[in-house]
Amino acid sequence: MKLIELLPLIECSTVNVYEKRRYGPPKFIVLINPKNNKGCISDDLLDREIYSISISCNRNFRIYVCNKKDDEKLVNKLASIGLIEDVNNDD
Repeated sequence: MKLIELLPLIECSTVNVYEKRRYGPPKFIVLINPKNNKGCISDDLLDREIYSISISCNRNFRIYVCNKKDDEKLVNKLASIGLIEDVNNDD
């Protein structure tokens, strides 16, 4: 599921968006109100896949989105060992 598909379903007024990183803690990206601030988020962020969702102790949503660089590294690694076909290869 992508972030753009999830935001209209959230009734909470505060949503924290974090980027899931391969190494280290998640990186905070933005604090939004999904009902009022839909236009303040970049299209790149809205198009990212959801990694996980949680609720903090003060009832705020925490959404963790996938890191695009980690996704590209994973695809390249899977292609190099032959598990998937490399779509960027022009052969």
